[in-house]
Amino acid sequence: MREQRGRLTGSNSVTGTATVLPDHLLWARRRADSLSAVPYSPFFLLEVCDDAPGLARVAHLSVDEVARRREHGNRPYVARVGHRIVSYGWCCQGTAEWSGRNLTLSVEGGHRYLWDFATVPEWRGHGLYPMLIAWIVRSERRGQIFWIIHDRENDASQRGIVKAGFQCVAALYDQPGGRVRLGGSGDSELLQLARVVFRDLF
Repeated sequence: MREQRGRLTGSNSVTGTATVLPDHLLWARRRADSLSAVPYSPFFLLEVCDDAPGLARVAHLSVDEVARRREHGNRPYVARVGHRIVSYGWCCQGTAEWSGRNLTLSVEGGHRYLWDFATVPEWRGHGLYPMLIAWIVRSERRGQIFWIIHDRENDASQRGIVKAGFQCVAALYDQPGGRVRLGGSGDSELLQLARVVFRDLF
């Protein structure tokens, strides 16, 4: 195996052709899917965040950027210990950026795109990521299908996403110009929906 232009490549022992692993993975879950047993702790308060200055400090954003995201249909959810924000994530029903690129996507109707999650270093390892995702799914009562994209090499994110009951729908491959190519063999209905919901990325 070798690293080539940001992707792991190797040789297929059957065909002898090179195998290119995806750069990102696209996950989804329907509201109707049963929520996995994500443990909740009364030690943490989970809520929609109205504290723009506090969120801006933790997320290393400007207060103006927090306001701009909210104006474009993004709701920030947080986990608190006392008054301190220790974990956060955004739920989009509107427009959002993807992966720090100059690409935006629009999410409409019953779709929700979950993005830009982080936990402060000293509170990692407490299961806050899947806990916050599951809380958002419960709280977004008009949301019917929830989507998340993560870098393939981020194993910690993948474990949290799986724990929150999501299934992998598609693989995403970086393309020249910042676009991505979609490929996958997951749930065919969700895969077809992904082609529509994330059409701005392709």
